[in-house]
Amino acid sequence: MAFHYWIQKHDYSSDEVTDVSAAQAVAAWESFDWAAELAAVDQGYEGRNCPPGFGLHNGYDPGNPDRSLLHVCPIDADSAFLNYHHMAEGKVLGLFATRQERIDDVERLPRAAVAELIRLFCANRHADLLRRLQRFRPKDS
Repeated sequence: MAFHYWIQKHDYSSDEVTDVSAAQAVAAWESFDWAAELAAVDQGYEGRNCPPGFGLHNGYDPGNPDRSLLHVCPIDADSAFLNYHHMAEGKVLGLFATRQERIDDVERLPRAAVAELIRLFCANRHADLLRRLQRFRPKDS
């Protein structure tokens, strides 16, 4: 399966690349100069910056019943914020099965863990990805 990623920059510009493999997505995440981008956020535009980030999706459109999206925003040299949009099984009135979009997030996770999360996402190992995210949440959430 091919994926699409984008890199959002502090000035609201972005670069989008389509039809990439997991290895290419990981390489894009790891090779981008996040330190320079975070420094640019700190320097300018009187607080009118866009948080830089990396997004990855599998053809995210409402007609795709298995659509999912992983979005990571570096916070500093060691940590990042992450949100994961995916379809989840649910029940209407506790009786009728349905699929609904769900968003799971982690306010702070080690940036060193992001490559593994990208690989899990691209391997369609969503249950493993959710378990991994749980490790980075505070115990009371």
